[in-house]
Amino acid sequence: MPPLLVWTEISFMALYGITLLLSVIRFPKYYDTPVRYLPVLLAYTLLTEAMGMVIRDNPEYSLFLQELYYNNNWLIFNIFSLIYFGFYFYVYYHYLRLRWILPGVGLYGLAVLLNAFLDDFRVVSQVYSYGVGSLLLIPMAFIYLKKESRNRKNGPMGRNLLVWLSSGVLLFQAGYTPIKLLRYLMVEVPLATMAWVRPVHLGLIHLMYALFIAGLLVMKKMKRPGPEKEIHGNGK
Repeated sequence: MPPLLVWTEISFMALYGITLLLSVIRFPKYYDTPVRYLPVLLAYTLLTEAMGMVIRDNPEYSLFLQELYYNNNWLIFNIFSLIYFGFYFYVYYHYLRLRWILPGVGLYGLAVLLNAFLDDFRVVSQVYSYGVGSLLLIPMAFIYLKKESRNRKNGPMGRNLLVWLSSGVLLFQAGYTPIKLLRYLMVEVPLATMAWVRPVHLGLIHLMYALFIAGLLVMKKMKRPGPEKEIHGNGK
């Protein structure tokens, strides 16, 4: 394995830990906003990744009795996806008040149920519901960034933590969702494909968390959402 890939395999867990630590230190700057659950999400992310690696590499910690699934860890990652999308849907609903967010969340819930019916939630990656969640999350993040770029009265964009979170999520979802779908649709993934998929995935994680860390370092106290009224889909 190339040294760079070895480093990225190890360092991404450190990034999770650093981001979690900073989110706790900076908590007083956003404790009264919808982003207050960020440390919980980050801690759960770190726990999920650690559990996933333990189950993958140690058959004695398998979630299933069947030998066929001894290193299958999709159950914990499928549960994680529900919490991950739920957090961002909650945040953007309060900050954007777009009329289509609640119906979109309902559509995502339906996709989760249908995907679980088609593919065993315990042992198969829930690609279809993940895709629906991503197709909702990407425009939310983009609209928020566009809205903040036009709204100068809230202060510099670079001091707004949610701008950095949105940038990281937008880049990660736009890059990783096609990879996730490709891996699912290809019955037999060629070794040449796997050789670049993992580094790209890890690179996207590093980029996203680097943006999170930067945002936590430079952020000012976050403003709470404005008046609770729904707005049109174009963000005006």
